[in-house]
Amino acid sequence: MIDLNDILYSLSKSIDIIHKNFEDHSKQVAFLSLCFVKALDRDKIDINELFKASLLHDVGAIYLQTKNISGIFEERPEDIKTHEQYGYNLLKNYDFFKKTAEIVLYHHRDYNEELNSPYTLYSQIIHLADRLAVLFEFNTKSLSDISHAKIKINEYIKTSSSGKFNPDLIEIFYDEIFNKSDIWFALHEKSKMSYKSLAEIFNISPLNVDFKDSIFLFKFFGEVINSHSSFTKYHSERVSKVANLICNEIEFPVTETLKIQVAAFLHDLGKLSVPVEILDKRGGLTDDEHDLMKMHPLMTASVLKAIDAFQDVVIYASYHHEFLDGSGYPYGKKDRDIPLGARIVSIADLAASFLENRPYRDAMTVEQAINLIETLAHHNKIDRDLVRYLIKNSYIFDQITHIDQLRIEI
Repeated sequence: MIDLNDILYSLSKSIDIIHKNFEDHSKQVAFLSLCFVKALDRDKIDINELFKASLLHDVGAIYLQTKNISGIFEERPEDIKTHEQYGYNLLKNYDFFKKTAEIVLYHHRDYNEELNSPYTLYSQIIHLADRLAVLFEFNTKSLSDISHAKIKINEYIKTSSSGKFNPDLIEIFYDEIFNKSDIWFALHEKSKMSYKSLAEIFNISPLNVDFKDSIFLFKFFGEVINSHSSFTKYHSERVSKVANLICNEIEFPVTETLKIQVAAFLHDLGKLSVPVEILDKRGGLTDDEHDLMKMHPLMTASVLKAIDAFQDVVIYASYHHEFLDGSGYPYGKKDRDIPLGARIVSIADLAASFLENRPYRDAMTVEQAINLIETLAHHNKIDRDLVRYLIKNSYIFDQITHIDQLRIEI
């Protein structure tokens, strides 16, 4: 059994790596939101729902260019409304996130704006928690800066229009949060803020499910990853589909197949740290841009390693650019150092990417893709036995081009 809340908390870091100002922002907002709940009537709030929404409130920012992400922090109305709507559109397609989607849609709306939503209080809590976290982060570089940050936060609240924040929440802030040193210290030490500690402090109930019943959550984050670039909208779904078909053909154990599917969904998670302007750049990259792109498997590993039960997934996902002859990246692994799961994800990634349009080339034909894959196998870049399975079962290439896609209207 695995706890969906634990997985969600760990994977929320994938949202925080899209911009320097987002570093651990989701954790801070979740923590502050839960601090407000401690002073509220618990019957009014589903703490699990607030926890989910606070972790994912900025998921819509993955669609935005760097300058527009900065606009969220600067409270530019057009950027705020855009990322709210994009977040809603991503979340609404999943039953698990139906309520979350509506909370996210309104999480920057002023208190005096009438909303026809049963989750208005959730959105208002996250709105205030978000602003507090942003102001704290912008004004705190060390512990000695906390007093200065509190002054800035107080000035911001006092000068904000009377209808901006829920007055009951403002009262709770000054009565229960503002003078609590332990809360400000925890915000400063946000990187050490574990899910386990939050669950104990705020009585968050675990959402335990079998591994196979958690796949939807990894598919969702695969969708988040794909949406960062217009050229990779369904890439993770395709890689997962191909990897699953290869596993079925070689009669791989079910548990291992599920791990490989998860790795396929999440293999490009680290690309969220690469600005969309680089991902979608037409023509060649500069040396610096190329070096940054080659860092994405390391960032993938950095996010996934926090999930104790997923250490195999970390390897399968972060080794997907390694070659058997040692010429791959980022580790330069070779031969027996690259496990079968990673080899499958690597081949699935190549097969899918060759048949997709990219900013620097058009999609290849199936024949061209097969020829290039066979060439890579011949030169000991990828596993020859797996390539033989892939070529022998050429229907897999049809599955790539005709995959049943979950379409999102933006």
